[in-house]
Amino acid sequence: MLVKQEFNAEILAKKSSQSPQEISKSTGRFFYEAGLDFDAIRLPIFQRMVKATLSPGQTVKFPSCQDLKGSILQDAVHEMQLYVTEIRSLWPSTGCSILLDRWIDSNGQHLINILVYCPRGTIYLRSSDITSSHQNADAMLVFLEGVLEEVGVENVVQIIAHSTSDWMITAGNKLMDRCKTVLFSID
Repeated sequence: MLVKQEFNAEILAKKSSQSPQEISKSTGRFFYEAGLDFDAIRLPIFQRMVKATLSPGQTVKFPSCQDLKGSILQDAVHEMQLYVTEIRSLWPSTGCSILLDRWIDSNGQHLINILVYCPRGTIYLRSSDITSSHQNADAMLVFLEGVLEEVGVENVVQIIAHSTSDWMITAGNKLMDRCKTVLFSID
């Protein structure tokens, strides 16, 4: 029982020793990842919710909307850029997989999300509107070759497409004929 009490006391000490910068950074991350309007930080219910998680006597200073839109966001963007740079630097040594997720938006546009996976993590590369190359294997082949060039064909082990369309399969087969080191598969 004594060990449990000491462990709980240590956890409380760590919680109460968070700097205002760490609290602001965590709050910002919550807002960014949840996609919340920054004005929500002013809502009394949000502030009551956070204060309810604090130990008795512990206080917290909430960042302002301007902080969430400014310095905290800039720091989060910079941190993410460093993460992406680190992951990209590993591709030559670990190899990577390109993940293609095709979908149709509410306007009927055919879009494809391009993600790159390696053992250290996955990064979102970009989204592309492929409406003009939809159902055109040759146009899709040109698109795939561009993605390979962007990532570095020497780094790519495989491309995995979340599509069972005949034209996508044809484009993938043509790509494997042209680029013998890359496997194309359908998920």
